[in-house]
Amino acid sequence: MKNLNSVLRLIKTKTREFEKSPTLRFKDFIKPNWRPLSDKLNFIGVYLIYENKNKLIYVGHAGKGKHFLKYRIADLFHDDPFKHTLTKKLLTKIKHFKNIGELRKFYLERCYFRVVKVDNVRNARILEDVLISLLKPRYNEE
Repeated sequence: MKNLNSVLRLIKTKTREFEKSPTLRFKDFIKPNWRPLSDKLNFIGVYLIYENKNKLIYVGHAGKGKHFLKYRIADLFHDDPFKHTLTKKLLTKIKHFKNIGELRKFYLERCYFRVVKVDNVRNARILEDVLISLLKPRYNEE
């Protein structure tokens, strides 16, 4: 029961943090060569991606090894090989975009994201799973 209470407390605390977190623009975290800025998002966490600030399209987590949020966000912009599940889905499975250039433009001009820091990858995975189950983001489901 102790573990269940700690998970419930994690979910409650972190969802509150998400509600208060700022809306971020990808262009403020990505260099022109599609690499992450080195001084930002250097932590384990969960991220939510929105189209037009209000339409949730994806929930993910980062932190396995030293692959912090900054690297996972930058992964969205790489296509050789595909490093991010959402990018791969939008270009190959769903074919929502013709090429990586169109997709990068979409991310930079129409998408926003929010993040919350967590203590470890296990908690990031738990929070990600709960948010996907509750919020049903469009591209996590497809």
